[in-house]
Amino acid sequence: GPKSFSGKLGCAMQGKVWERPTADFSPISCSDFPILPDDTIRDLNTDCRYLYEMCHAVINGHVPESLSVRRIGSLNLARWLTAAARVLRIYTSCPKENVIGAEFLSIFVIRVYFKMHLEVKAKPNLEHGAKHLLRYILLVNSSGLTRKCKDVCRQTLQNNSYFAHPEPLLLAMLADERRATRELACQWIMRIRQVKKGSALRPFRRPLINFDAKFVEELIYVNDQESGFTFDGEKGEQHNMTEPSLTVDLSMEDLYHYIEVPLSTSFPCHSQAVERGVKLTSRSVKRVSGEMRQAGTTIAIDHNLRKKKKDLFS
Repeated sequence: GPKSFSGKLGCAMQGKVWERPTADFSPISCSDFPILPDDTIRDLNTDCRYLYEMCHAVINGHVPESLSVRRIGSLNLARWLTAAARVLRIYTSCPKENVIGAEFLSIFVIRVYFKMHLEVKAKPNLEHGAKHLLRYILLVNSSGLTRKCKDVCRQTLQNNSYFAHPEPLLLAMLADERRATRELACQWIMRIRQVKKGSALRPFRRPLINFDAKFVEELIYVNDQESGFTFDGEKGEQHNMTEPSLTVDLSMEDLYHYIEVPLSTSFPCHSQAVERGVKLTSRSVKRVSGEMRQAGTTIAIDHNLRKKKKDLFS
C-alpha cells in the first residue's frame, strides 16, 4: 500500500506547516460542534487538544497567533489526528482561490471526523460499535459535502462495515435506549436459535449497509434484499443471521432481562491500547521494510518500552 500522502494537498501537508502565515479564509459553520469543559480539554492529549482548538478557530474564522505557530505532530498514514490538524492548518494558510481541496477535507474533519473521534472516546465499549457506524452515516448525510465526497465516504464505510454485521448489531440493539429495539433483538435471536445449525464455523461476511438508515436496526437488509441476511438458511451459511458470542450461553429468560435493562459490557470497540499499537507499528515502518522485519521491530520496541517502565517504578 501507499507509504505517504500524494497530490498537491498531500505534498502541502508535509513539513513545518505551522511556519506558514495565516490568510483570510472562509469560516466553516458547525452549530452543533461540541464545547468541552476546561478540565476535559486539559486531559486531552497534545494532538487531540490541538485539533479541538483548531476546529473552533476555523468555525470562528480566526486563528490565534499562539495556535498558528504551535507545532503539529509528524505526518503519518496511521496518525489521523495529526493529518486532520495539518489539513486545517493548510486551509487557514491558503488564499481563498487556492485551497487545493483543503476546504472539502476541512468540512469533513469538523462536521464528521472529529465529532466521531470524541464520541468513540466517550463511548468506547463494544455495544456502541454499530451505533457509532450509524452516527457516522448520519453525520456524512448531513455534512453538506458534495455528492462525490459523500460517495467516497460511503464507499469507505462499506469497505469497513464490520460493525454492521448481525452479531455486533444485535449487541447494539440489546443496548439501545428504546425498549422496542431491545425486544426486536430478542425476537431475532429467538429466530436464529430456531434454525438448524450448519457447520461449526461461522463464515464472516461484511454486510451491505443501508445508508438511509435512521435507527440501528435498519443498518442492514434482513430478508428483503438479494444481498441481505436471512433467518431460514435458504441462501447459504454466508447469508445466515448469527448470534453474538456474548449471548449464545444465555437462556431466553436471561436474554429477556435485557428488555428491561439495556446491555452493558466492558469490552472495547476502540481502545487506547490499539492506538499505542498503531504508534509502535508506525515507528517500525519508518525503520525497516518488509512485513516480518517490521513485526519483529515492533515487538522489540514494545519489549524495551515495557522494560524501561518496569525499571522506572522498581
